[in-house]
Amino acid sequence: MQSNSTNFYDLLQDGIKALNDEKYEQAQKFLEKAIDLDPLSVSCLYNLAVVYSNLEQFERAIQSYKKIVDLEETPTNLYNLACEYYNNDAFEKAIHYYQLTINLDPEYVQAFDGLGSSYGCIEEFDKAIESYRKAIEMEGNNAGYHNNLGWAYELAGEYEIAIMYFKKALEIDIMFVDALHNLGYAYYFLREYEKAVDTLEKAIELGTLNTDTYISLAYAFEELKENEKACESYQQAVEVDPKNNETRFLYAEALHQIGNLEKAIEQLEIITKEEPENLDAWRELGICFDSIKEYEKASSCFKKVINITNGSSKKTQIHIRKSQIKKKKNKDENLTE
Repeated sequence: MQSNSTNFYDLLQDGIKALNDEKYEQAQKFLEKAIDLDPLSVSCLYNLAVVYSNLEQFERAIQSYKKIVDLEETPTNLYNLACEYYNNDAFEKAIHYYQLTINLDPEYVQAFDGLGSSYGCIEEFDKAIESYRKAIEMEGNNAGYHNNLGWAYELAGEYEIAIMYFKKALEIDIMFVDALHNLGYAYYFLREYEKAVDTLEKAIELGTLNTDTYISLAYAFEELKENEKACESYQQAVEVDPKNNETRFLYAEALHQIGNLEKAIEQLEIITKEEPENLDAWRELGICFDSIKEYEKASSCFKKVINITNGSSKKTQIHIRKSQIKKKKNKDENLTE
């Protein structure tokens, strides 16, 4: 008969192996059995939290990280809890735990980076800039921190300063796709559209699958009146993320712009099928049908617009994206047991 300690170790190792193999449901079963045998195992709680996070069981993940902090309030454990809050858009709580991390270890550079990202996401740009500057003071050759500082300046509308930091990031790492994307976006807002196109195309050449890069490139092409190329960029964005109907709507508008009404209608019908209350899609679809003289179908679409407007004050809107999607924060695996 196996002892509890032997059985716990076997379950823990089986759980970690399943986690590494990305078999998350299987890992959950092993690790939950293991934690029942040893509820105070920081290693087991940590791996269980990672599993919960990958299974999008976020509240369970947070509770596991909290238990770890209760057992061992170390900078690493506080940082991991902060990252989980950040990854779940709970930015105020993330800020609280990043600050606690820094209080225990003023040299914990990743916590300053996380703090900057959290402040950036709630549009407290001065605090974000201050946090990233502190990270750079500690690790001046980290391309990511220079890029992030540029991102904060970019969101604050300080595009010239942002460009300086994006270029510094690229001096450190010439293959840094995020910095290229953000640099191209900054050029776009400074109306330097040719530079924006050149920079964004370099990012794409490096293999980015970032939808925003293709959309930003399309915006730049539109400003240069190169509507065919803009349409191609929107199409590539849809291919990268076919479930994103905001992107599909932009593609449909571009198709309409170049006179390809048949394909525009095809894209808009996909949207209205998946989102029957999408006001903008119905309106654009009605305009397209009207343009090809299918007046009955156009009328039906416009009636749908009226019904949606009368039935709800909410309007589905298409939003221009920011230059950089919030990046997931990676945990620190340097745990103590």
